[in-house]
Amino acid sequence: MAFRVIETYWINRTLCYRFSRWALLQNLQNLVNAMKPLMNWIDLTKRGDARGSLVAIEGHGAIPFEIRRVYYIFDTLQGVSRGHHAHRNLKQLMVCVAGSCRVSLDDGRQRADAVLDDPCRGLLIEGLVWREMHDFSEHCVLLVLASEPYDERDYIRDHDAFVRLAAATARAPDAPAMAVEDRCG
Repeated sequence: MAFRVIETYWINRTLCYRFSRWALLQNLQNLVNAMKPLMNWIDLTKRGDARGSLVAIEGHGAIPFEIRRVYYIFDTLQGVSRGHHAHRNLKQLMVCVAGSCRVSLDDGRQRADAVLDDPCRGLLIEGLVWREMHDFSEHCVLLVLASEPYDERDYIRDHDAFVRLAAATARAPDAPAMAVEDRCG
């Protein structure tokens, strides 16, 4: 971890460093973010009887955001991939309510793939994450719940630009030190 040193000085022949408290906190936040799993699953409650099954998704329940948009992807031709973008702020829950598909996620540090094939389990995508959907089965229906209405300004459609932004976000950007922390050693 790199901390921004404000100044160095000597006390009784001991080299001391004065760090920006903001830099210390930002580096701690980066460490926490690096430990977050890329794949976050939400199990949805299934109810049913001899007549069939039902999954109800209600706001402020199992979904950790207010649902402001719902859409679904269907009739995707064999060999066609979807997505190929990231969002700056949008949160999404993807649930394959029929059939199956493979979702690839990339946060700039790691990549992971998951198969969505269970209408009772959703993939939660939060933060700056590149997403691609592949291998749609025949009759696949991918339901997506979103935290915000459609806004083209939230999209990052160029993967190289995403990689640069993810790297810049992972590094603590320089900011003026508002408070300092003294360390000797």
